[in-house]
Amino acid sequence: METEYPDLFKEIQASTGKTIDPSQKITSWSDKYFNGTNILGRGSDYVLRSVR
Repeated sequence: METEYPDLFKEIQASTGKTIDPSQKITSWSDKYFNGTNILGRGSDYVLRSVR
């Protein structure tokens, strides 16, 4: 990814104040990667509903 998107690894991230560490490999998904983009455009009913 670093070769295809070098600017991504140079930009300081708003959430951490640091650049992305290219040596840290993502092997499984974690909630620390949750940034809200997966709920964009889905509306308040989707975001606020309670699933039981």
